[in-house]
Amino acid sequence: KPGLEFIHHPVVIISMGKEGKVTRTKCKENGCAMTFSSVGSGSAPGQVSLAEMFEIFSK
Repeated sequence: KPGLEFIHHPVVIISMGKEGKVTRTKCKENGCAMTFSSVGSGSAPGQVSLAEMFEIFSK
């Protein structure tokens, strides 16, 4: 499965919109150094709440 293994330094990739949600929730599997979540309601489409991120990353 291709990922970010060809990059030799930490990266942050965050896309916007409904389609960009996967870049926030699958960052761990793809080698990203960090992601972003909203506390409460999001300020942009595709943002994931902190509660949802805890649920996703605790699996």
